[in-house]
Amino acid sequence: MKTQSKKLVLAAIALMALVTIALPLVGCKNDTTSFTEPVEYTVTFNTNGSTEVESQTVQSGATLSRPAGTPSREGYEFLGWYSEFDFTNPYDFNSPVTSNFILYANWKVEITPEEDDVIDKLTGDGLYTLVATGDWMNPQAIWTDLIAAGITAKINLDLRDVTALINIGNQAFSAWENLTDIKLPDSVTSIGKYAFSGCSRLTGIRIPDSVTTIEEFAFQNCSSLVSITIPNGCKLLKNEYSMTATV
Repeated sequence: MKTQSKKLVLAAIALMALVTIALPLVGCKNDTTSFTEPVEYTVTFNTNGSTEVESQTVQSGATLSRPAGTPSREGYEFLGWYSEFDFTNPYDFNSPVTSNFILYANWKVEITPEEDDVIDKLTGDGLYTLVATGDWMNPQAIWTDLIAAGITAKINLDLRDVTALINIGNQAFSAWENLTDIKLPDSVTSIGKYAFSGCSRLTGIRIPDSVTTIEEFAFQNCSSLVSITIPNGCKLLKNEYSMTATV
């Protein structure tokens, strides 16, 4: 009997020893944590001709810091940082960063009738907003210079301050492949034949309520122009080749 009791005691001691050894092993297994390096992304700034801005490394889900100061270029006005090369959307610095990307600086250039250095300001492959003033009414001359200089920059043209402009003549902006958007002044009453024909990158146009006539072929082969708002009462002279866009 004593021998059996002794065996039971020894068995219990052995079992307790096994449990004592196993518990730390189990604890180590449960406490083991898999550590991974945080994901980081790089955001690069394309200043399109201004002073270089350092890129930023941002952890996934964090927000980007707005670059200190405002980029500057002599003769230009900075319009902001944009997410796309075609400057569709201003970048929201409150949005989380989830990938590598580039931000692009958008610039505005003011041109006057006396200015002859506009082409020198359209450097690079970005997009520029040209704001015309005074009596500036010779778009074809600018386009001819663009072709000669090999300029590839996209152009948003704002003519709303050119109040002496009454008629957009025949072929006035014809084949302006750099033109992406145009705003006409409230003084314009007519748009001539082939006025914007072949402006394949044109995506937007402001036609004021003052326009009463749009001649045929005015928007022929404007393949990027999805829709046009025609003023009420405007006489639209068109045939099957007038415009690609929906009116």
